Amino acid sequence: MKRSQWLGVITVIMLAWNALAAATDAQDLPAPQRGGIPELQEQISDLELKLLRSEAEADELKEEERLLKATPEGAEPIDSPPVKAPEVVWEKLFDVAGSDDSEEVLKQLELAKNHMKKYRDASINVWKWANEQSLELQRARARTEDDIGRQAGGKEGASALTAELIGGGVLAVLGGLVLLGHEIRDRLRWRLRAVGSRPSLLLVGLILPFAVVCAAGSAPVNDAAGPKSAVDATGGTVDLAKELARKRDKLRQRFEDEQQVTAAARRRLTSDFENVRHQRAAHSMEPDTPKFKRIVEQAEASEAKIQESFQELRVAARVAARALNDAELTKKKLTNEVSALNGFVLGSKGKANSVSLIRLVTCGLFILAAVVPISLVRRGRRRERHEQARKCPRCLNKDTLDFITSSSDAEFDEGQTMFRLKVCNACQYEIRENYVDQNRLCFPTVGIRATGKTHWLLMLYDQIKNSNIPVASTIKKIPSREDARFDELVQRLLYAGGRLDPTVWGGFPYPLTFHVHDSDRLGPNKSMVNVFDYSGEMRNFDIDTNEFRRRALLCEGFTLFLDPTQVSAGSISAIESQIECLTKFAEEMHAIRGIATEKPIDLPIAVCISKIDLLVTKSPLGTQAIPLVTALRETMTRKVDLSLIHERSQLCARVMPQLFPGWNVERSLGENFGGRYMFFPMSAVGLEEAELGVEDLSQRMIAPCGMIEPLLWLLHMHGYCVFH
Repeated sequence: MKRSQWLGVITVIMLAWNALAAATDAQDLPAPQRGGIPELQEQISDLELKLLRSEAEADELKEEERLLKATPEGAEPIDSPPVKAPEVVWEKLFDVAGSDDSEEVLKQLELAKNHMKKYRDASINVWKWANEQSLELQRARARTEDDIGRQAGGKEGASALTAELIGGGVLAVLGGLVLLGHEIRDRLRWRLRAVGSRPSLLLVGLILPFAVVCAAGSAPVNDAAGPKSAVDATGGTVDLAKELARKRDKLRQRFEDEQQVTAAARRRLTSDFENVRHQRAAHSMEPDTPKFKRIVEQAEASEAKIQESFQELRVAARVAARALNDAELTKKKLTNEVSALNGFVLGSKGKANSVSLIRLVTCGLFILAAVVPISLVRRGRRRERHEQARKCPRCLNKDTLDFITSSSDAEFDEGQTMFRLKVCNACQYEIRENYVDQNRLCFPTVGIRATGKTHWLLMLYDQIKNSNIPVASTIKKIPSREDARFDELVQRLLYAGGRLDPTVWGGFPYPLTFHVHDSDRLGPNKSMVNVFDYSGEMRNFDIDTNEFRRRALLCEGFTLFLDPTQVSAGSISAIESQIECLTKFAEEMHAIRGIATEKPIDLPIAVCISKIDLLVTKSPLGTQAIPLVTALRETMTRKVDLSLIHERSQLCARVMPQLFPGWNVERSLGENFGGRYMFFPMSAVGLEEAELGVEDLSQRMIAPCGMIEPLLWLLHMHGYCVFH
């Protein structure tokens, strides 16, 4: 997958995550009742007006009840029974014709009551206006809270760092880390494959911090904070609706309670008024005739009308007074709230700017955290490739690669695609310009004389040239100066039945060059591999006096050849020569790279155990090597992968003490190279059972075994996906 496709996938994941988070939050939050707010406000206004009238009436009833029960100063309460009086007394006390005075009083009261009702209605209108202004201010405050995004009245609003912002930022950073890992996947594999049997622990160490971050970002919100967050997220509209609903319910309950109290007071007062009116209308006399009874009843009716009219007048006055008083208080409250709202708006602008600035800075930091690492890594890798392209792969001199001049240069079309040949001015190394900018790996052979280094490289060259690659990756031969020599050696060895002459030291060798195109599913990696065939005499030099020795030890990996047939005094070389070769190689590797002796060298070493087919006749194992050779021969038909390489290495590791008596090879390798080594048993001739121990190549059927595995493993340890 291309990097642009990765970016698209990351973007889609971030957008989907944000949409899902927003949908989840929307489901959890209560629906804002915008349409019910005016209706609630109208209900509250009606209830407040009813309550105002009910309280005014209750106050009037309480006052009348107090006055009714009060005894005038110096007067005795009337508790004597009614007396009978003659007719002349009744006529003197009750002048029926004089009832016009009562009518006149009623008319005056009616006029006063009408004036008071108009005054009351005007006062109620003022009260309603003030109340409407208060409700409008509440709506304005709710709209302001919706716009600003926080509660009024000094409460802190929503946090500047929301869950969506943090979650999106974390995803962006993780996406950047994924792209960073994709960019340096070869380096990560290099480190992971370096730990040998401990990759799982290292993976846990790398993944654990990201898992903690993701778990913290997706942790459930505390239940106690949930409702508050929901209210803050929807602004002040939901709060206003809830507040108005609660206020309406309280007013309704208060009005009902007030009505019950007023009804009880009215019942008590009605009964008391009837008794008082009757006694005062009859002047404590007992009407004993129908005429006198009618006179008393008329007097009582007149008194009742006057009392009711007067009561209505006083109630209207109380309502007007209450309405005006409440209106004045509401006006003062409105003035204070308007000032507070204006101050809140002005203060919130600064806070909103601060929140916006914080969010912008946070987004910028997240973007930088996601983009800067991969940008720095890409820039560093481009710089590294550029510096590498300036060097000659053979002599490591800088700026010595130049295009060769030929007669075809004059006919070369700049618009035509053509990869020209570059030649090093210092060592005559040749390379096509399309390989100059590619990654380079150099693997030299290390070992004493006659350990099979050239024979192995010859078989490897022939196998790659004929495309006999047992893995999915592509490995091709690149033309080099050594091709002619190796083609001639292949003809001599495979088809003429000849033997190989020992490689004679003649200076710094030219490498065999191969091009690798691995099978990484995340994107193929390319590299140019240079394999140097050093003669055994190289061990006679040191890094202090020989530049070729220094160059050889600056490679990126090594094939170390150990010959189990050269361990006894009767062989070409004794085992001490191989011990000295490995010891000097490790010592100079530490020295030239500036690594302390006690620290292992972080480079892969393919330890090639050569001449396995001669173990039965020329090694201390003798015929005891037959089971080992048989087990190795059985693995030659299997698919080449890491498990096969590990299995073969373990087979060799178990017999290393017998193959090299008195030498703890594994400890020497472990102390100097840590776990970055593997044993590779091989035979450049074959492992046919009937031909074991036969040294005459003319009597052998050439069927090399284990030739390409060291190269594949070295590429694998450098982070390339070369196996299936």
